[in-house]
Amino acid sequence: MAVPVLGPEGITYLGTSEGYVHALGSDGGYLWGYTLRGPVIGALALSATFTVLVPTPRRIYAIRPDGSLLWVFESPIPIQAGLATDGRGRYFFASEGKLFALSGRGALIAHVPGTVPFSSAPVALGEAIGIARSDGSVLLALLGKNRRVELGAPASELLTCPGLDFCALSRGELLGVASDGPRFRHLATLAGTSADRVAVVSPARVLEVYALARAERVFAAPLPAEASAAPLVDPAGRVFVPLASGALLGFSEAGVPITCTKVADSPLSTPVYDAPRQRVLVTASEGVLAAVRVD
Repeated sequence: MAVPVLGPEGITYLGTSEGYVHALGSDGGYLWGYTLRGPVIGALALSATFTVLVPTPRRIYAIRPDGSLLWVFESPIPIQAGLATDGRGRYFFASEGKLFALSGRGALIAHVPGTVPFSSAPVALGEAIGIARSDGSVLLALLGKNRRVELGAPASELLTCPGLDFCALSRGELLGVASDGPRFRHLATLAGTSADRVAVVSPARVLEVYALARAERVFAAPLPAEASAAPLVDPAGRVFVPLASGALLGFSEAGVPITCTKVADSPLSTPVYDAPRQRVLVTASEGVLAAVRVD
């Protein structure tokens, strides 16, 4: 399932496992498509000039806002998962235990050597790029000053957690990690964070929302079906849970249900919040993109 990427003026970019990138207007109208050599394998990245960078198993494509090709980076070794940007015009990808950085012109400018396989995709964690390894450690790369954090078990995903170094999903738990050690842990199979809240889906199919700084529970709510991807926490503290049944379930900041919108008949991806238009965008595995108003 593709996670949408928002560009300027409400343009939405989608990569597919069939090997295409599509651009849709703010009204859902089709703008353009680009055919790739290989499936899209993870998160897309958007540059400061709104060029969209797209990872495939052997290539990274940079496509201009008008749908024309800017450049292609040919990788001599397989690319793992998606892209992450550090906000300084560098784009990171993982391959065979190594972390590589590309410039905005498609030149390979840096890499962090290694042989231990990765267990997560790279992700921006403040000014650092973080990636988890199969030996239970996490690499934090920052301007050539790399730091290693030991978790004790491999993490499947790293998340931004303001006030902490990061959060990590590992062996059925969400861990909040700071420089002085773990700050909290919650049972979780899926998780999403905002500036001050963390939402987790527990193995018992319960949504739990915590105040991030204090790790105090704000509310808990049972889910009517399995969650199919990580929940979204928007800036207002509302939580949106994508379900395997094809519905998008929403809760207010106090835990009151505010929407249950049937989007499709297949599992949904992690939602994306479109703040200027006060709506949530979500895709379904059957090839549907939906915009749900939440004002």
